[in-house]
Amino acid sequence: PPNRSNRGGSKADENGDAADDEKDERGDNCLPQYPSSNAGWPQGDDGYPYATPVNYIVVHDKVYLHSAPYGYKIQCLERNPKCCFSAIVSTRIIPEKITAAYESVILTGQAVFVEDRAEKQAALEAFVTQKHPGYEEIGFQMIAKQIDTTAVLRLDPVSLTGKAYRG
Repeated sequence: PPNRSNRGGSKADENGDAADDEKDERGDNCLPQYPSSNAGWPQGDDGYPYATPVNYIVVHDKVYLHSAPYGYKIQCLERNPKCCFSAIVSTRIIPEKITAAYESVILTGQAVFVEDRAEKQAALEAFVTQKHPGYEEIGFQMIAKQIDTTAVLRLDPVSLTGKAYRG
């Protein structure tokens, strides 16, 4: 895909307000854990794109997802590993301006099934430590029981962009 981060500068949104498209070089800090995220794939049924809400973590500039090893998302990925991932960093309604302030990130890249057991285990352990602090003991026990029946996907970025209107 084109490197969208080279669009540069600012452009006006539908309200004529400046919206920044910017490349973020912050690495792991660029995608902290936001509550709203989606991943999408280009090859759904009849050629329609398919997107689904996902839980994710970031480890060493890589986004990881986990999934059952079967289902529609997996079928789409097997047809075409290209993917798009988006997360809403923050959003706030500005009633007096009839608009909203927001920050978001979009990653475009390739989804890779993690086959290396050490990488897969490290990613699953990171899910536990990042998403469920204080529950590591039970989480690691679950990993030991379910690692072979869990798919772990790594999203290798081709481009990473951000867009914001801060009001």
